[in-house]
Amino acid sequence: MATESDRIRAEIERAVKDRATTVRHRIMGVASDAKETVSEKASDAADAVRSAPDAVVRQAQGSPVAVGMIAFGAGMLAAAVLPETEPERRNGQSARRACGRRHGAGA
Repeated sequence: MATESDRIRAEIERAVKDRATTVRHRIMGVASDAKETVSEKASDAADAVRSAPDAVVRQAQGSPVAVGMIAFGAGMLAAAVLPETEPERRNGQSARRACGRRHGAGA
């Protein structure tokens, strides 16, 4: 026959196991929710990146000035990134000489 102390010990063990199971389920649920939230945010960000060109086109439609400014900006960016070619360098020197400026001098 089980003694009173054995019965109390069994109840405590059962209560501790139940509590540990409850805590584990809560932690797993929180981790799962966090994973889903991160996944949703990553998906939202990817969707935003994919739809950005369409958004620019929609905003630019009906506004020729905006289209011109976007094209100008893209051209300036390309000019800044690409190296100067030999014909461009020669033409630049010719233009400076025609304007009466020496190479490297300010306006």
